[in-house]
Amino acid sequence: MTRIVLLVLMVGLLSCSKEDFEITAKADDFFHVETEGAKLPVWVRGNTASRKILLYVNGGPGLSTLDLFEIGLLDWSESLESEFAVAYFDPRGTGNAQGNYSEDDMSLAQSLRDIDAVIAILSDGYDAKIILFGHSYGGYQSLKYGIGGLHPAVSSIISIAGPVVFESELRWAYKAEYLREVANEKIAENERVAFWEEVIDWLDANVPLQENEEKDQWQEYAFEAFTETLPALSLGQALRALFASSYNMFPAYFSSNAEKVLFALIEDSEEDNLLGDLNEIEVPIMFLNGRFDDIVPPGMIQEAFDTLQTPFAHEYHLIPDAGHQPYFDQPDAFEQTVLNYVREH
Repeated sequence: MTRIVLLVLMVGLLSCSKEDFEITAKADDFFHVETEGAKLPVWVRGNTASRKILLYVNGGPGLSTLDLFEIGLLDWSESLESEFAVAYFDPRGTGNAQGNYSEDDMSLAQSLRDIDAVIAILSDGYDAKIILFGHSYGGYQSLKYGIGGLHPAVSSIISIAGPVVFESELRWAYKAEYLREVANEKIAENERVAFWEEVIDWLDANVPLQENEEKDQWQEYAFEAFTETLPALSLGQALRALFASSYNMFPAYFSSNAEKVLFALIEDSEEDNLLGDLNEIEVPIMFLNGRFDDIVPPGMIQEAFDTLQTPFAHEYHLIPDAGHQPYFDQPDAFEQTVLNYVREH
């Protein structure tokens, strides 16, 4: 196992000598990228000799990333990391990200510059192509970053259940249409027909959904469509997180930064709509989400895919029997879909 402890001491888009990185089929490298006052912990695992690195951009926003993989909650060691490398990092204000910066530095624009800084280090250090690999809000950030102009090392974007519309009225129109489609499917399958007919009658009477009471009722109905898989954390995983971590997890749990990041980034993306800008992204995109994703409805992603008119070979994959986190609900189908795509890109 390779364990690299590296502090990059320049500000902005930073570079390290390639001699600082050992390129191997079984990398396990931990280092920091320092950019604009923040020190972002980065963990690279897997086959860096492939010269392809998936840069995982977590959702939330405000969720710690390294914790999930340190405890083995998501284990891609036998799939994605066996063929390619995956890089995980804690964005500023989350997890064990450190540095000297203020609350004003927690913004969507800053987060995109931080992603760019991490890409620059990974690309230069490992002489690799970078595939942005974002889930939920991280998928949105990946697409937003692509619209603003990509680092030349980025060869593709994978958006896993990444919302492209935050505009409230349109977002709830997608949600209403999703619930109607599900209700019709359930009726066709002769499943709880009376209940799903009630749902359709309720939609007929209440769309467009505008009041909080209507949105709460929508959520109650949507919960009946699908039960997502939530992995259990074993005692061994918890102990490993506390005592065998390669870095100090405790600051993440004694800080209010995660909440500040959440509100700052949500405020920055409020009412955003990427549908008119997606054609500015100059690399292939794969959209991927679960059929029963009630947070980012499939209709929203289908429209995003249909909007693309660029010459790139874009793809859209809808995973059956999966919700907003398809890597939990259908891990084999999710991993195989990603593997097939990255092999071609």
